[in-house]
Amino acid sequence: AAINNAPPQPTNNEIAPITRTLNEVTVALSRLMLPAFAPLHAACDAAQLRHSIRRATCERLAQTLEASDTYAAAGVGLGIGQRLTPEGSPASADIAARIEELNYQNQAAAAVMAAQVEREKFSLEMLKLLERSAREQDVSRAILRWAGEPLE
Repeated sequence: AAINNAPPQPTNNEIAPITRTLNEVTVALSRLMLPAFAPLHAACDAAQLRHSIRRATCERLAQTLEASDTYAAAGVGLGIGQRLTPEGSPASADIAARIEELNYQNQAAAAVMAAQVEREKFSLEMLKLLERSAREQDVSRAILRWAGEPLE
């Protein structure tokens, strides 16, 4: 049987204050932001895309959201963009690759963060990085570069 050498994960009460606050803010923002995108998602569903004016609006919306400063908005934009492209087309393959890259960077950066032994020190560095970075995606890329992980 394999022995798990990983240290036990601290409970919320054991997490240092800066790290705990960053975690709580992240959860709170996610709870607020994701439902806010539901009307945009519904406005660009498959039935709505049959109308040319709506389709053009959704194309602009998808591009704007994909270029936004958060993973959530970019993901919604890519999802709308994916609905706009014909299945099996080069454009569809391109969007699928961008979705895969976005997911990879988000998850890989999260894994690097979770693996930090000195979490409070890392959280302080994260705050500095957040101040200097315009987009959440830039923060994740910086973390991946720092950890020596590939960006793609």
